[in-house]
Amino acid sequence: MSLLDNLPRSATATALEPTDVLTLAREQFLAAIEQQPQMAAQVMAALSSRLRNADQMIEDIITRDIAARLARKLVEIAEQHGTPVDGGIEVQAHLTQQDLASMVGATRESVNKVLRAYMVRGWVAAEGQHLIIRHLDELRRRVL
Repeated sequence: MSLLDNLPRSATATALEPTDVLTLAREQFLAAIEQQPQMAAQVMAALSSRLRNADQMIEDIITRDIAARLARKLVEIAEQHGTPVDGGIEVQAHLTQQDLASMVGATRESVNKVLRAYMVRGWVAAEGQHLIIRHLDELRRRVL
């Protein structure tokens, strides 16, 4: 967003694994858009996607409790990043409870409480730093 509006960044990012990072100056970005106008459509599509995600998160915060929001996020993570294993879907991303809390608009303590309840029910298990989603269907039902 800073490339477009020249304001300070509104968020930060933390790499969860070794990462190569490139930078792009605003002037270079604007010149590239002028030289290749189709890039503008791609940037607008990416911004629209982010806006839709923000709208969904706002709706979730207003209409769903923390347990439903966390269930939705676990389903999303399992579907996008999970690997089928015996007894469920393994999520290898090293997500902390604070990471999950930030994703669902809650405190770490609240996420911890809900996550423990899901573990007691057998819906989710923790193995090292990985989560195993044992009952994706139950999490989906919790979202409704």
